[in-house]
Amino acid sequence: MSLKGVELPVVFKFINAIYKALSEQFGEDSWGILWRSGEILFKEIKDDIGISKDMEINQAIQRLCDYMRRLRLVERIEFKFDKDTMIVETIVIFPFNIDVYKREAAGPIYIFSSLLASMLYYLGYNIEREGEHYIMDRNKLVERWRLVKR
Repeated sequence: MSLKGVELPVVFKFINAIYKALSEQFGEDSWGILWRSGEILFKEIKDDIGISKDMEINQAIQRLCDYMRRLRLVERIEFKFDKDTMIVETIVIFPFNIDVYKREAAGPIYIFSSLLASMLYYLGYNIEREGEHYIMDRNKLVERWRLVKR
């Protein structure tokens, strides 16, 4: 199935509307729904990404980044993983302005984050937010996560 002719910002608006409604209805609890949607989606696409339980963290993250780019959900994703501190920093670069998707609007810009959390859980890690996440240059979501072995 192809989305030929459908503009990505419009798709994100649909997704945002759903997450915003959840946020309005359930408040902070709606974040649990966002993370759960990442778990469900990861199970659906794990084989398409090519992830296995014995994979190195860097390789797994790179495969997820490549998958997101291949689907054209993002322009690209840059990441750094420090094995000593177990911190991964990601810069998710979107092909359009994401200022309207601030944290209170929830949803679509955090699709990668929820998939990353689910993938790392699959590999045996939980993630904890490290510092404040923010939008930079109108189209980049910057996040830092600490990985904790389960």
